[in-house]
Amino acid sequence: MFVVSHRFVLGPYTYLRSTLFAASMLSACWGLAQDPPPASIHPEIGTIQKTIGMSGYFAPAAATEVSVTLETNLTLKVLKAVEHGTNVRAGDVLVEFDTHDAKEQLEQQEYALGMQKLAMEEAEREPRIAEARAPLEAESAELTKRRADEDFAFFLKREFPMNERSVEQSLKSMKDYLDYTAEELRQLEKMYKADDLTEESEEIVLRRAKDDLDRSRFALEREELNHQRSVQLNLPREKTNEETQHRLAEIAFEQFQLMQPLLKEKRQATLKKQRLDLEKGARELEKLRSDLKKFRIEAPHDGVVYFGKSTDGKFGNIAEMNTKLRPHGLVNQNEVILTLVKPNHLSFVGSVPETDLAFATPGTLAVITPTAFPSVRVEAKIQKVASVPGADGNFPVHLELQTDAPKKVVAGMTGKSKWVAYFNAKALTVPSKFLHQDPDEDDATYIFVLNAESKPEKRWVEAGIASGDRTEILSGLNGDEKIVESDGSK
Repeated sequence: MFVVSHRFVLGPYTYLRSTLFAASMLSACWGLAQDPPPASIHPEIGTIQKTIGMSGYFAPAAATEVSVTLETNLTLKVLKAVEHGTNVRAGDVLVEFDTHDAKEQLEQQEYALGMQKLAMEEAEREPRIAEARAPLEAESAELTKRRADEDFAFFLKREFPMNERSVEQSLKSMKDYLDYTAEELRQLEKMYKADDLTEESEEIVLRRAKDDLDRSRFALEREELNHQRSVQLNLPREKTNEETQHRLAEIAFEQFQLMQPLLKEKRQATLKKQRLDLEKGARELEKLRSDLKKFRIEAPHDGVVYFGKSTDGKFGNIAEMNTKLRPHGLVNQNEVILTLVKPNHLSFVGSVPETDLAFATPGTLAVITPTAFPSVRVEAKIQKVASVPGADGNFPVHLELQTDAPKKVVAGMTGKSKWVAYFNAKALTVPSKFLHQDPDEDDATYIFVLNAESKPEKRWVEAGIASGDRTEILSGLNGDEKIVESDGSK
């Protein structure tokens, strides 16, 4: 009632204004009840670039390792050596070793070789002498054997029987002598009884006769003992000795016949061994002479001297070799004592973590900035990338210099390198904060896209390189679609 009354009171124009105001107020109240549509943006077409930075050091790209390889056991005692870091020219003396002991050993080897040559000449003449003596020695052996046979046959046939008879005859002679002495005594006693001689003379003669008889009896007794020894011992032993000597003579002759071929073969073998020893001695002498020439090491080319061995461009044993290369220091054979680095022939070595390994590709161009000279730029190219990590877990990367480094840049200096690992001037990009990962889907990437009803909708996408605050989208999104940062649930 009030409205109708008011409408008629205020008039048509006033009524229209009030109606429009009421409508606008109603519309405002309705808008407060609904959420405004989310803020959206379109993906952009722009440049995406991935730059990799790597710290490292300059390493020799062309260098010659210097070591001493000997064929003998000579001692390498340093006489003098250049200093670490010295610039040398081809032909300059790098290291010189003490030759005193080596020369003494060389003289001894020369003397020993001379004695071997004399022994060799003697050994070569011996077969000729042996061949000349062989017929005479054979004839002498046969003569000795024949004489031994004749002597033994004569012994058995004549000498031994005669010895047996002599033994018997000696015993018989002694018995006869005893009988003669006894008979003489009987005759004297008989005679002295009949004559007129004085009694004293008789006693002297008889006494002498009795003494002779006693001595004869004793001599017979001794002869009987000798007879027993001769018959039982001496004669059998004599026969055995003669048989043994004869057998030994036969064996000696057999040995001579058997040994002659062996002795000839032995002489030939000895001569062959002496030849081999002489050849070996000559080779050892040549080795010594050759090794002695290695006691003076000259630079094969121009370069800078670095003590020790380079491992991946680093010289880790400079201090050790500095001690060894002093006067009287000892160097091992086959040990890299120094490295001669060619000037201006450098490479650059660094390493990248596993996350950047895919962006280190051989052939990629790079730029190196020496630490000591930050205004210098050296162009380079990735030469090779290690397929396995190093001790620190990173992967070594070797860069080949494309331009000469300044002369003041030398091996061992550090620097930084960088290269563009990825570049796309027409990449479809979105703000990185619009991307999300789903831990339940192996951290797959998704984004929210407005659908036809302007509602946020989850969309799986393939993300590429991130550069700054933007990330490249490789697939799953078009450039004319709208995207929002979230679905509004939070």
